[in-house]
Amino acid sequence: MRRTRSIPSSPLRRILGAVLALPLSLVALVAVPAGAETAAPSGGNDDISVTGFYAPGGTGCQGAGDAAHCLFWGVRIPDTVAPGRLMTLTFEADSQPGQWTWNCPSELGVAGAAALYTSDNPEGPIRRYGSSGLGLLSRIHNPYSRHGDYSASVDRISCSPEHLSLTYMVDFSDRPSGSYLDLSIGTLVKAPGDQARDYTLTPTLTTTEDATPHSPTARAAKEPASATHATVTTSKQDLPEDAAKDAGRYTATIHNDSTTPLSGFTIAAASTEGPATITRLSCDLTAFGGGVVTTGGSGTSLEVPGGRATIPGGQEATCQVDLSGVVGHNTISTSVTAQDGKIFSSLYEDDRARGEASATVARSSVTVQGPDAVHEAPHVVVDYTVTLSNTTDVVGSTPDFFLTAKPPTGVRLEYAEPGGPWWLRDTLWPDANGTIRVGMSSPLYGNSDRTVRLSAVYSVDTAAITPDGWKALGTCDPDDPSKGLRATIDVEDSGTIDAASLPLCTTVTQVKE
Repeated sequence: MRRTRSIPSSPLRRILGAVLALPLSLVALVAVPAGAETAAPSGGNDDISVTGFYAPGGTGCQGAGDAAHCLFWGVRIPDTVAPGRLMTLTFEADSQPGQWTWNCPSELGVAGAAALYTSDNPEGPIRRYGSSGLGLLSRIHNPYSRHGDYSASVDRISCSPEHLSLTYMVDFSDRPSGSYLDLSIGTLVKAPGDQARDYTLTPTLTTTEDATPHSPTARAAKEPASATHATVTTSKQDLPEDAAKDAGRYTATIHNDSTTPLSGFTIAAASTEGPATITRLSCDLTAFGGGVVTTGGSGTSLEVPGGRATIPGGQEATCQVDLSGVVGHNTISTSVTAQDGKIFSSLYEDDRARGEASATVARSSVTVQGPDAVHEAPHVVVDYTVTLSNTTDVVGSTPDFFLTAKPPTGVRLEYAEPGGPWWLRDTLWPDANGTIRVGMSSPLYGNSDRTVRLSAVYSVDTAAITPDGWKALGTCDPDDPSKGLRATIDVEDSGTIDAASLPLCTTVTQVKE
Protein backbone atom coordinates (compact mmCIF):
# COMPACT_ATOMS: atom_id res chain seq x y z
CA MET A 1 0.00 0.00 0.00
CA ARG A 2 1.36 3.38 -0.92
CA ARG A 3 2.29 5.61 1.93
CA THR A 4 0.45 8.89 1.85
CA ARG A 5 2.27 11.16 -0.59
CA SER A 6 1.59 14.52 -0.78
CA ILE A 7 21.47 25.78 -5.63
CA PRO A 8 24.08 25.41 -3.70
CA SER A 9 26.93 27.96 -3.59
CA SER A 10 28.88 28.84 -6.70
CA PRO A 11 31.93 26.65 -5.93
CA LEU A 12 29.69 23.62 -5.49
CA ARG A 13 27.77 24.43 -8.61
CA ARG A 14 30.98 24.29 -10.61
CA ILE A 15 31.76 20.83 -9.29
CA LEU A 16 29.10 18.94 -11.12
CA GLY A 17 27.54 21.40 -13.50
CA ALA A 18 24.23 21.88 -11.74
CA VAL A 19 22.57 19.56 -14.21
CA LEU A 20 18.82 20.23 -14.35
CA ALA A 21 19.32 22.65 -11.45
CA LEU A 22 19.52 19.77 -8.97
CA PRO A 23 21.42 20.04 -5.72
CA LEU A 24 25.07 19.33 -6.38
CA SER A 25 25.10 16.09 -4.49
CA LEU A 26 22.45 14.78 -6.87
CA VAL A 27 24.21 15.80 -10.03
CA ALA A 28 27.02 13.32 -9.46
CA LEU A 29 24.54 10.53 -9.92
CA VAL A 30 22.06 12.09 -12.32
CA ALA A 31 24.60 12.98 -14.98
CA VAL A 32 27.67 10.89 -14.34
CA PRO A 33 30.52 12.19 -16.55
CA ALA A 34 32.69 9.95 -18.62
CA GLY A 35 35.23 9.58 -15.79
CA ALA A 36 32.79 7.77 -13.51
CA GLU A 37 32.78 4.01 -13.22
CA THR A 38 29.60 1.99 -12.79
CA ALA A 39 29.51 -1.32 -10.96
CA ALA A 40 27.67 -4.36 -12.21
CA PRO A 41 24.08 -4.91 -11.04
CA SER A 42 23.85 -6.39 -7.56
CA GLY A 43 22.82 -9.92 -8.42
CA GLY A 44 19.37 -11.00 -7.26
CA ASN A 45 18.30 -7.42 -6.70
CA ASP A 46 18.18 -6.97 -10.49
CA ASP A 47 19.79 -3.81 -11.72
CA ILE A 48 20.44 -2.00 -8.42
CA SER A 49 23.76 -0.38 -9.25
CA VAL A 50 26.40 1.55 -7.36
CA THR A 51 28.38 4.33 -9.01
CA GLY A 52 31.37 6.41 -8.03
CA PHE A 53 32.22 9.89 -9.20
CA TYR A 54 35.08 12.26 -8.43
CA ALA A 55 34.74 15.96 -9.21
CA PRO A 56 38.27 17.14 -10.01
CA GLY A 57 37.31 20.80 -10.25
CA GLY A 58 35.79 21.15 -6.80
CA THR A 59 37.34 23.34 -4.13
CA GLY A 60 40.21 21.42 -2.55
CA CYS A 61 39.59 18.35 -4.68
CA GLN A 62 43.18 18.51 -5.99
CA GLY A 63 44.68 19.85 -2.77
CA ALA A 64 46.68 18.73 0.23
CA GLY A 65 43.92 19.17 2.82
CA ASP A 66 40.71 17.31 3.50
CA ALA A 67 37.90 18.21 1.09
CA ALA A 68 34.16 17.74 0.82
CA HIS A 69 32.03 17.79 -2.35
CA CYS A 70 34.61 15.82 -4.35
CA LEU A 71 33.88 12.11 -4.03
CA PHE A 72 30.29 10.87 -4.29
CA TRP A 73 28.81 7.39 -4.13
CA GLY A 74 25.49 6.75 -5.77
CA VAL A 75 22.87 4.03 -5.70
CA ARG A 76 20.26 3.69 -8.44
CA ILE A 77 17.11 1.69 -7.68
CA PRO A 78 15.00 1.04 -10.80
CA ASP A 79 11.36 0.05 -10.53
CA THR A 80 12.22 -3.37 -11.96
CA VAL A 81 13.36 -4.31 -8.45
CA ALA A 82 9.80 -3.97 -7.13
CA PRO A 83 7.47 -3.19 -10.04
CA GLY A 84 4.28 -1.61 -8.79
CA ARG A 85 5.25 -2.16 -5.16
CA LEU A 86 6.71 -0.45 -2.14
CA MET A 87 10.22 -1.58 -1.27
CA THR A 88 12.92 -0.79 1.26
CA LEU A 89 16.67 -0.81 0.66
CA THR A 90 19.22 -1.15 3.46
CA PHE A 91 22.68 0.19 2.62
CA GLU A 92 25.61 -0.62 4.94
CA ALA A 93 29.15 0.48 4.13
CA ASP A 94 32.48 1.19 5.79
CA SER A 95 34.58 4.09 4.63
CA GLN A 96 38.33 3.90 4.01
CA PRO A 97 39.92 6.07 6.70
CA GLY A 98 43.09 7.62 5.39
CA GLN A 99 41.52 7.90 1.94
CA TRP A 100 37.94 9.01 2.54
CA THR A 101 35.24 9.01 5.22
CA TRP A 102 31.50 9.59 5.30
CA ASN A 103 30.44 13.24 5.53
CA CYS A 104 28.08 13.22 8.52
CA PRO A 105 26.47 16.53 9.54
CA SER A 106 25.02 14.53 12.45
CA GLU A 107 24.57 10.93 13.55
CA LEU A 108 21.13 11.02 11.91
CA GLY A 109 22.14 12.29 8.50
CA VAL A 110 24.71 12.09 5.74
CA ALA A 111 25.58 14.72 3.14
CA GLY A 112 23.88 14.08 -0.17
CA ALA A 113 20.44 13.81 -1.65
CA ALA A 114 17.81 11.55 -3.14
CA ALA A 115 15.93 12.15 -6.39
CA LEU A 116 12.89 10.28 -7.66
CA TYR A 117 12.25 10.07 -11.40
CA THR A 118 8.66 9.16 -12.20
CA SER A 119 5.25 10.64 -12.98
CA ASP A 120 1.78 10.75 -11.45
CA ASN A 121 0.56 9.58 -14.85
CA PRO A 122 0.86 5.77 -15.14
CA GLU A 123 1.80 6.31 -18.79
CA GLY A 124 4.65 8.72 -18.01
CA PRO A 125 6.69 10.61 -19.08
CA ILE A 126 9.54 9.90 -16.66
CA ARG A 127 11.02 13.12 -15.28
CA ARG A 128 12.47 14.37 -12.02
CA TYR A 129 9.55 14.19 -9.62
CA GLY A 130 11.17 15.51 -6.48
CA SER A 131 14.25 15.44 -4.30
CA SER A 132 15.26 15.61 -0.66
CA GLY A 133 18.23 15.36 1.66
CA LEU A 134 19.46 12.24 3.41
CA GLY A 135 18.55 12.97 7.00
CA LEU A 136 16.20 10.99 9.20
CA LEU A 137 12.61 11.28 7.91
CA SER A 138 13.70 13.26 4.84
CA ARG A 139 10.96 12.68 2.29
CA ILE A 140 10.29 13.18 -1.38
CA HIS A 141 6.84 14.71 -1.38
CA ASN A 142 4.28 14.91 -4.12
CA PRO A 143 4.79 18.60 -4.95
CA TYR A 144 1.08 19.12 -5.65
CA SER A 145 -0.41 17.18 -2.77
CA ARG A 146 -2.58 18.98 -0.24
CA HIS A 147 -1.91 16.38 2.44
CA GLY A 148 1.87 16.05 2.66
CA ASP A 149 1.85 12.77 0.74
CA TYR A 150 5.21 11.27 -0.17
CA SER A 151 6.64 8.39 -2.20
CA ALA A 152 10.15 8.01 -0.81
CA SER A 153 11.83 8.61 2.53
CA VAL A 154 14.76 7.89 4.82
CA ASP A 155 13.34 5.41 7.35
CA ARG A 156 16.49 4.87 9.42
CA ILE A 157 20.03 6.22 9.35
CA SER A 158 23.15 6.04 11.46
CA CYS A 159 26.20 7.93 10.26
CA SER A 160 29.76 8.07 11.54
CA PRO A 161 32.91 8.89 9.57
CA GLU A 162 33.80 5.19 9.54
CA HIS A 163 30.40 3.59 8.88
CA LEU A 164 27.07 4.44 7.28
CA SER A 165 23.83 2.52 7.77
CA LEU A 166 20.94 3.83 5.67
CA THR A 167 17.45 2.38 5.21
CA TYR A 168 15.49 3.99 2.40
CA MET A 169 11.89 3.39 1.31
CA VAL A 170 10.57 4.01 -2.19
CA ASP A 171 7.04 3.28 -3.40
CA PHE A 172 6.62 2.39 -7.08
CA SER A 173 2.89 1.68 -6.74
CA ASP A 174 0.91 3.05 -9.70
CA ARG A 175 4.08 4.51 -11.17
CA PRO A 176 4.98 4.23 -14.87
CA SER A 177 7.42 1.61 -16.00
CA GLY A 178 10.94 3.03 -16.09
CA SER A 179 10.69 4.96 -12.82
CA TYR A 180 13.77 4.98 -10.61
CA LEU A 181 15.31 6.45 -7.47
CA ASP A 182 18.82 7.90 -7.25
CA LEU A 183 20.77 8.28 -4.02
CA SER A 184 23.93 10.40 -4.06
CA ILE A 185 25.97 10.14 -0.88
CA GLY A 186 28.70 12.60 0.06
CA THR A 187 32.13 11.98 1.59
CA LEU A 188 35.19 13.77 2.95
CA VAL A 189 38.35 13.04 0.98
CA LYS A 190 41.65 12.89 2.87
CA ALA A 191 44.45 14.92 1.24
CA PRO A 192 43.61 13.99 -2.35
CA GLY A 193 46.65 15.70 -3.89
CA ASP A 194 47.02 16.64 -7.53
CA GLN A 195 47.81 13.23 -8.99
CA ALA A 196 45.56 10.45 -10.25
CA ARG A 197 43.99 8.19 -7.63
CA ASP A 198 41.35 5.48 -7.46
CA TYR A 199 38.72 5.13 -4.74
CA THR A 200 36.55 2.09 -4.05
CA LEU A 201 33.39 1.25 -2.12
CA THR A 202 31.94 -2.18 -1.32
CA PRO A 203 28.58 -1.72 0.39
CA THR A 204 26.23 -4.43 1.60
CA LEU A 205 22.77 -4.14 0.07
CA THR A 206 19.60 -5.91 1.14
CA THR A 207 16.02 -5.21 0.16
CA THR A 208 12.57 -6.29 1.18
CA GLU A 209 12.45 -8.00 -2.22
CA ASP A 210 15.63 -10.02 -1.63
CA ALA A 211 16.92 -10.40 1.92
CA THR A 212 20.16 -12.02 0.71
CA PRO A 213 23.02 -9.54 1.21
CA HIS A 214 24.77 -8.39 -1.95
CA SER A 215 28.10 -6.61 -2.03
CA PRO A 216 28.87 -4.92 -5.36
CA THR A 217 32.04 -2.88 -5.74
CA ALA A 218 32.09 0.63 -7.17
CA ARG A 219 35.12 2.63 -8.21
CA ALA A 220 35.73 6.31 -8.77
CA ALA A 221 38.75 7.48 -10.73
CA LYS A 222 40.33 10.81 -9.83
CA GLU A 223 42.19 12.39 -12.72
CA PRO A 224 45.34 14.44 -12.14
CA ALA A 225 44.94 18.19 -11.83
CA SER A 226 46.56 18.62 -15.25
CA ALA A 227 43.99 16.46 -17.07
CA THR A 228 41.50 18.19 -19.32
CA HIS A 229 38.32 18.89 -17.41
CA ALA A 230 35.67 21.58 -17.60
CA THR A 231 32.34 22.15 -15.91
CA VAL A 232 29.38 23.71 -17.71
CA THR A 233 26.65 25.38 -15.66
CA THR A 234 23.49 27.12 -16.81
CA SER A 235 21.13 29.69 -15.33
CA LYS A 236 17.91 31.23 -16.57
CA GLN A 237 17.97 34.84 -17.75
CA ASP A 238 15.11 37.31 -17.79
CA LEU A 239 13.79 38.53 -21.13
CA PRO A 240 12.54 42.00 -22.09
CA GLU A 241 8.89 42.61 -21.29
CA ASP A 242 8.01 42.73 -24.98
CA ALA A 243 9.57 39.34 -25.72
CA ALA A 244 7.43 36.68 -27.34
CA LYS A 245 5.54 34.39 -25.00
CA ASP A 246 7.45 31.36 -26.26
CA ALA A 247 10.92 32.94 -26.11
CA GLY A 248 13.62 31.85 -23.68
CA ARG A 249 17.16 32.76 -22.69
CA TYR A 250 19.83 31.30 -20.46
CA THR A 251 23.48 31.83 -19.63
CA ALA A 252 26.04 29.03 -19.87
CA THR A 253 29.34 29.24 -18.01
CA ILE A 254 32.36 27.11 -18.99
CA HIS A 255 34.79 26.72 -16.09
CA ASN A 256 38.24 25.25 -16.75
CA ASP A 257 38.81 22.85 -13.83
CA SER A 258 42.26 21.80 -15.03
CA THR A 259 45.65 23.39 -14.37
CA THR A 260 46.22 23.06 -18.12
CA PRO A 261 44.83 25.92 -20.26
CA LEU A 262 41.77 25.08 -22.35
CA SER A 263 42.28 25.87 -26.03
CA GLY A 264 41.19 24.66 -29.43
CA PHE A 265 37.67 24.08 -28.14
CA THR A 266 34.18 24.48 -29.57
CA ILE A 267 30.98 25.37 -27.74
CA ALA A 268 27.58 24.05 -28.79
CA ALA A 269 23.94 24.19 -27.74
CA ALA A 270 21.50 21.52 -28.91
CA SER A 271 17.85 20.82 -28.23
CA THR A 272 17.48 17.25 -26.97
CA GLU A 273 13.79 17.24 -26.04
CA GLY A 274 10.80 19.41 -26.88
CA PRO A 275 9.89 21.79 -29.69
CA ALA A 276 12.21 24.66 -28.72
CA THR A 277 14.61 25.92 -31.34
CA ILE A 278 17.91 27.71 -30.73
CA THR A 279 18.01 31.10 -32.39
CA ARG A 280 21.28 32.52 -31.09
CA LEU A 281 24.48 31.39 -29.37
CA SER A 282 26.98 34.05 -28.32
CA CYS A 283 30.15 33.60 -26.24
CA ASP A 284 32.39 36.38 -24.96
CA LEU A 285 35.98 35.13 -25.21
CA THR A 286 37.58 38.57 -25.34
CA ALA A 287 39.37 38.17 -22.01
CA PHE A 288 41.05 34.99 -23.25
CA GLY A 289 42.60 36.19 -26.48
CA GLY A 290 39.53 35.63 -28.61
CA GLY A 291 36.52 37.81 -29.32
CA VAL A 292 32.76 37.72 -29.10
CA VAL A 293 31.74 34.75 -31.23
CA THR A 294 28.10 34.64 -32.27
CA THR A 295 25.96 32.51 -34.53
CA GLY A 296 22.25 32.63 -35.23
CA GLY A 297 19.54 30.71 -36.97
CA SER A 298 16.50 28.69 -36.09
CA GLY A 299 17.25 25.03 -35.61
CA THR A 300 17.90 22.33 -33.08
CA SER A 301 21.60 23.13 -32.63
CA LEU A 302 24.17 25.89 -32.98
CA GLU A 303 27.96 25.83 -32.53
CA VAL A 304 30.73 28.42 -32.23
CA PRO A 305 34.52 27.88 -32.34
CA GLY A 306 36.82 29.10 -29.60
CA GLY A 307 39.29 30.28 -32.21
CA ARG A 308 42.52 31.56 -30.65
CA ALA A 309 40.99 31.86 -27.19
CA THR A 310 42.75 30.08 -24.32
CA ILE A 311 41.01 29.80 -20.95
CA PRO A 312 43.54 29.46 -18.11
CA GLY A 313 42.99 26.96 -15.32
CA GLY A 314 40.48 28.11 -12.74
CA GLN A 315 38.87 30.70 -15.03
CA GLU A 316 35.59 30.68 -16.92
CA ALA A 317 33.91 32.02 -20.04
CA THR A 318 30.26 32.94 -20.42
CA CYS A 319 27.81 32.33 -23.25
CA GLN A 320 24.22 33.37 -23.87
CA VAL A 321 21.67 31.12 -25.57
CA ASP A 322 18.37 32.41 -26.99
CA LEU A 323 15.40 30.13 -27.66
CA SER A 324 12.06 30.28 -29.42
CA GLY A 325 9.10 27.93 -29.58
CA VAL A 326 9.42 27.08 -25.89
CA VAL A 327 6.19 25.20 -25.22
CA GLY A 328 5.79 22.15 -23.00
CA HIS A 329 8.89 20.35 -21.74
CA ASN A 330 12.20 21.37 -23.32
CA THR A 331 15.76 20.26 -22.63
CA ILE A 332 18.82 21.99 -24.10
CA SER A 333 22.31 20.53 -23.87
CA THR A 334 25.20 23.00 -23.68
CA SER A 335 28.62 21.46 -24.24
CA VAL A 336 32.27 22.29 -24.71
CA THR A 337 34.43 19.95 -26.77
CA ALA A 338 38.10 20.14 -25.88
CA GLN A 339 40.95 19.79 -28.35
CA ASP A 340 41.58 16.21 -27.21
CA GLY A 341 37.96 15.28 -27.96
CA LYS A 342 36.66 15.21 -24.40
CA ILE A 343 33.14 16.61 -24.10
CA PHE A 344 31.73 18.28 -21.00
CA SER A 345 28.09 19.28 -20.90
CA SER A 346 25.13 20.36 -18.83
CA LEU A 347 21.39 20.22 -19.39
CA TYR A 348 19.08 23.21 -19.16
CA GLU A 349 15.34 22.66 -18.78
CA ASP A 350 12.66 25.16 -19.72
CA ASP A 351 9.13 23.98 -18.97
CA ARG A 352 6.22 26.08 -20.20
CA ALA A 353 2.70 24.90 -19.57
CA ARG A 354 0.31 26.47 -22.06
CA GLY A 355 -3.43 26.22 -22.42
CA GLU A 356 -6.67 28.00 -23.13
CA ALA A 357 -9.97 29.00 -21.58
CA SER A 358 -13.46 28.58 -22.97
CA ALA A 359 -16.93 29.37 -21.69
CA THR A 360 -20.43 28.28 -22.66
CA VAL A 361 -24.02 28.54 -21.47
CA ALA A 362 -25.98 25.35 -20.89
CA ARG A 363 -29.15 26.70 -22.53
CA SER A 364 -29.37 29.43 -25.10
CA SER A 365 -32.75 30.53 -23.76
CA VAL A 366 -34.30 30.67 -20.29
CA THR A 367 -37.80 31.47 -19.12
CA VAL A 368 -38.69 33.68 -16.19
CA GLN A 369 -39.81 31.63 -13.19
CA GLY A 370 -42.13 32.89 -10.49
CA PRO A 371 -41.31 33.20 -6.79
CA ASP A 372 -40.86 29.92 -4.92
CA ALA A 373 -39.59 28.60 -1.59
CA VAL A 374 -36.04 29.67 -2.43
CA HIS A 375 -36.57 32.78 -4.54
CA GLU A 376 -38.62 35.71 -3.28
CA ALA A 377 -39.07 37.31 -6.69
CA PRO A 378 -39.41 36.26 -10.33
CA HIS A 379 -36.07 35.00 -11.56
CA VAL A 380 -34.06 33.15 -14.17
CA VAL A 381 -31.21 30.71 -13.65
CA VAL A 382 -28.39 30.73 -16.20
CA ASP A 383 -25.86 27.90 -16.08
CA TYR A 384 -22.38 28.95 -17.21
CA THR A 385 -19.55 26.46 -17.77
CA VAL A 386 -15.92 27.60 -17.79
CA THR A 387 -13.27 25.14 -18.98
CA LEU A 388 -9.58 25.76 -18.30
CA SER A 389 -7.36 23.48 -20.40
CA ASN A 390 -3.66 22.62 -20.28
CA THR A 391 -2.59 21.51 -23.75
CA THR A 392 0.98 20.52 -22.78
CA ASP A 393 2.46 17.70 -20.69
CA VAL A 394 3.85 20.17 -18.13
CA VAL A 395 2.05 21.00 -14.90
CA GLY A 396 0.72 24.55 -15.01
CA SER A 397 -1.65 26.67 -12.98
CA THR A 398 -5.29 27.63 -13.30
CA PRO A 399 -6.16 31.32 -13.41
CA ASP A 400 -8.73 33.12 -11.33
CA PHE A 401 -11.63 34.46 -13.38
CA PHE A 402 -14.61 36.77 -13.02
CA LEU A 403 -18.24 36.51 -13.99
CA THR A 404 -19.34 40.02 -14.88
CA ALA A 405 -23.05 40.45 -15.50
CA LYS A 406 -24.28 43.07 -17.95
CA PRO A 407 -28.04 42.87 -17.45
CA PRO A 408 -30.53 45.39 -18.81
CA THR A 409 -32.90 47.42 -16.68
CA GLY A 410 -35.11 45.21 -14.54
CA VAL A 411 -32.66 42.29 -14.31
CA ARG A 412 -30.07 41.90 -11.55
CA LEU A 413 -27.44 39.28 -10.76
CA GLU A 414 -28.14 38.06 -7.21
CA TYR A 415 -25.65 35.23 -6.66
CA ALA A 416 -24.11 32.11 -8.20
CA GLU A 417 -23.86 28.55 -6.96
CA PRO A 418 -20.54 26.98 -8.02
CA GLY A 419 -19.78 23.39 -8.91
CA GLY A 420 -16.66 21.47 -9.87
CA PRO A 421 -13.50 21.98 -7.78
CA TRP A 422 -13.76 20.81 -4.18
CA TRP A 423 -12.93 24.24 -2.76
CA LEU A 424 -15.85 25.93 -4.53
CA ARG A 425 -18.72 25.02 -2.26
CA ASP A 426 -20.01 28.30 -0.87
CA THR A 427 -22.43 30.65 -2.61
CA LEU A 428 -20.63 33.37 -4.56
CA TRP A 429 -21.93 36.93 -4.23
CA PRO A 430 -21.39 39.80 -6.68
CA ASP A 431 -19.72 43.05 -5.76
CA ALA A 432 -21.30 46.46 -6.29
CA ASN A 433 -20.41 46.30 -9.98
CA GLY A 434 -22.19 42.99 -10.51
CA THR A 435 -18.95 41.00 -10.70
CA ILE A 436 -18.28 37.63 -9.06
CA ARG A 437 -14.69 36.56 -8.52
CA VAL A 438 -13.97 32.84 -8.79
CA GLY A 439 -10.73 31.93 -7.03
CA MET A 440 -8.82 29.06 -8.61
CA SER A 441 -5.00 29.34 -8.34
CA SER A 442 -4.42 25.59 -8.29
CA PRO A 443 -2.23 23.16 -10.25
CA LEU A 444 -3.44 22.31 -13.74
CA TYR A 445 -1.88 18.99 -14.64
CA GLY A 446 -0.52 18.20 -18.07
CA ASN A 447 -3.07 17.46 -20.80
CA SER A 448 -5.98 18.01 -18.45
CA ASP A 449 -9.01 20.26 -18.00
CA ARG A 450 -10.51 22.01 -15.02
CA THR A 451 -14.23 22.67 -15.38
CA VAL A 452 -16.21 25.10 -13.23
CA ARG A 453 -19.99 25.42 -13.36
CA LEU A 454 -21.77 28.54 -12.17
CA SER A 455 -25.53 28.54 -11.72
CA ALA A 456 -26.21 32.26 -11.75
CA VAL A 457 -29.52 33.48 -10.35
CA TYR A 458 -30.89 36.75 -11.76
CA SER A 459 -33.89 38.46 -10.22
CA VAL A 460 -36.38 39.88 -12.72
CA ASP A 461 -38.52 42.95 -12.00
CA THR A 462 -41.16 42.32 -14.64
CA ALA A 463 -42.83 45.68 -14.03
CA ALA A 464 -39.61 47.54 -14.85
CA ILE A 465 -39.16 45.93 -18.26
CA THR A 466 -40.90 47.60 -21.19
CA PRO A 467 -42.25 45.74 -24.22
CA ASP A 468 -39.18 46.84 -26.15
CA GLY A 469 -37.06 45.58 -23.25
CA TRP A 470 -38.66 42.14 -23.47
CA LYS A 471 -38.09 42.17 -27.20
CA ALA A 472 -34.40 42.98 -26.70
CA LEU A 473 -34.06 40.24 -24.09
CA GLY A 474 -35.44 37.73 -26.57
CA THR A 475 -32.57 38.16 -29.04
CA CYS A 476 -28.79 37.73 -28.84
CA ASP A 477 -26.69 39.75 -31.27
CA PRO A 478 -22.90 39.72 -30.85
CA ASP A 479 -22.72 43.14 -32.51
CA ASP A 480 -25.39 44.72 -30.32
CA PRO A 481 -24.67 44.78 -26.55
CA SER A 482 -28.23 45.89 -25.84
CA LYS A 483 -29.65 42.52 -26.91
CA GLY A 484 -30.10 39.49 -24.63
CA LEU A 485 -28.93 38.79 -21.09
CA ARG A 486 -25.21 39.31 -21.48
CA ALA A 487 -22.25 38.44 -19.30
CA THR A 488 -18.51 38.01 -19.73
CA ILE A 489 -16.05 35.58 -18.25
CA ASP A 490 -12.85 37.56 -17.71
CA VAL A 491 -9.85 35.28 -17.24
CA GLU A 492 -6.68 36.49 -15.54
CA ASP A 493 -3.24 35.62 -16.92
CA SER A 494 -1.85 32.65 -14.99
CA GLY A 495 1.23 32.09 -17.13
CA THR A 496 -0.37 28.91 -18.41
CA ILE A 497 -3.51 30.54 -19.77
CA ASP A 498 -3.48 34.05 -21.20
CA ALA A 499 -5.86 36.75 -20.08
CA ALA A 500 -9.10 36.62 -22.04
CA SER A 501 -12.58 38.08 -22.08
CA LEU A 502 -15.23 35.57 -23.15
CA PRO A 503 -18.65 37.05 -23.98
CA LEU A 504 -21.80 35.03 -23.30
CA CYS A 505 -25.43 35.70 -24.07
CA THR A 506 -28.73 34.07 -23.14
CA THR A 507 -32.17 35.02 -24.37
CA VAL A 508 -34.90 35.52 -21.78
CA THR A 509 -38.54 34.67 -22.41
CA GLN A 510 -41.37 36.29 -20.46
CA VAL A 511 -43.82 34.02 -18.72
CA LYS A 512 -46.94 33.88 -20.83
CA GLU A 513 -50.10 34.66 -18.89
